[in-house]
Parts: sequence; structure tokens; C-alpha cells
Amino acid sequence: MKFITSAKTEQGLRDYQQDRYAHIRINDKSILVIADGNGGNGGEKLAEMAARLCLSYLFISLSMDYKNSFESLDKLRILGLKTIKRATREIDLYKKTHNIEKAGTTITLVIITPELIGAFWIGDSPIYLFEQGNLAMLIKPHTLAELLIEKGEPEEIIHQQPSLNSILTRCAGHKECTPDSLIVKLTKKSIILAGSDGAFNYIPDTTIAAILKANINSVENIPDEIIKNALDNGSDDNCTVISCLAVPEINLEKSFTRLTRTYEFK
Repeated sequence: MKFITSAKTEQGLRDYQQDRYAHIRINDKSILVIADGNGGNGGEKLAEMAARLCLSYLFISLSMDYKNSFESLDKLRILGLKTIKRATREIDLYKKTHNIEKAGTTITLVIITPELIGAFWIGDSPIYLFEQGNLAMLIKPHTLAELLIEKGEPEEIIHQQPSLNSILTRCAGHKECTPDSLIVKLTKKSIILAGSDGAFNYIPDTTIAAILKANINSVENIPDEIIKNALDNGSDDNCTVISCLAVPEINLEKSFTRLTRTYEFK
């Protein structure tokens, strides 16, 4: 499995930076984490904890020879959800012991294996998959706008109230903290994007797709271009983007027929 990963974060117009991110490759697997702190004082600490805790738990899983936890759809889903739930428990404990009331953080985790892409999230930090020219959002944001649409409110009316997209209904550090998941198969060269809403809420999907198409073989520039577009379009939030090009290995034994020719010399 071949991975090329690039990331960037910008404080933007905010007084402080509350986004945190991490990306790491472990053998034939790649792990991406985005945490977007919120609620004022303490949010940046909770976001940092979320990123560190997710990586730590996954490292422990590998070091204890739980490699098979990554190798099937059901086991990968259990592993990803457990990882986020464990992080939220530690965050809740930290808030109680340090008297932090309002702050919280989103947690978005992506686990990429040679055959699967596991998306796990709580909050609204998005994950996108770009494959064969098609862009797909892999998460359903935990926002008031999304909740009202699920309850039958007309989408056109909801979309006329952009502020509803910034109100979280689930967030680590608060009462409702059940994560969601989606796992898809990885069969072709793909770009996986993860980031904070400060970047992706200010740039249309058509622009994202155009940027990815233009950089399909050189993902290093993708975070810069997306963040620049978001800031130019009026984002006043922290902006963070991770892009990962995933290329499944070709099985040469199955793809080519070996020919052997024997010569006889007289």
C-alpha cells in the first residue's frame, strides 16, 4: 500500500488555535485524526487530548498483536468506535478534574487499510473520498441542521439558516457523545480528505473536486489550496486539512503471465 500524506492548519481570524491534527503510517495502514476544540477556554487542550488518545489506543492495539482488528469490516468498526469512546471517557474525566464546563471537541478518525477505509466521528469535522473523479462525503455531521432535516424539516428552509450548521448536537466533552461510523472498500487509487469545518464549510464541493482532480498525483498542495479558498471565501475560523493519496498495490502474480522460453544450442 502506498500513501502520500500532506497536512496544514491555519489559525485564521480567531484569537487562538483550537484545531489539532495527527497523521501517521503504521506498516500498511494510515491513520488520520482531526479534533476541533470549541466552547472557549480549554477547547484546545481537549482537542490535543483527543488526537493523542486516538493514536495511543491504536498503537496499543498493534503492539498487543491485535493486527486482525484492522482486517475485517466488522472488527475495524469495533476498533474505531472503541477508540473514540475511550477518548471521550478520558476527556470527560479531565473536564471534571480541571473544572472545565463549556469546552468540548469534535473527533474525526480515519483508518485506511489495504482494503478498507474506516470513517469514525463525533461532531462535524468532515471526511471526503475522491475516487475516479467522484467526490463523496463519508460522514453525516452531528449538527442541528442535519438533525432537523432527519426529522423532516424542508432542506431548502434549513439551508437558508447557515447558523444551524454550526450548532453541534454531539461533541466529546458533553452529554451526548456516541460516535458514528462508515466503512467503505478501497479498490482504486483514491484521495481521502479530513479537516475542520472552518475550512470545508466555506468551500463548495465542486471547488473541492476541482482541486483534487488537478492534484490527483501530487496531493502535497491540496491542504494549501483548500484553506486558501476557504479564507478567501470568508472563513473566520481555524482551518485544518489533511489529504492522503492511497494507492492499493498491484498483485503482479495475478496481473501478468510469466513466459519462459527455452533455447537449445547445437
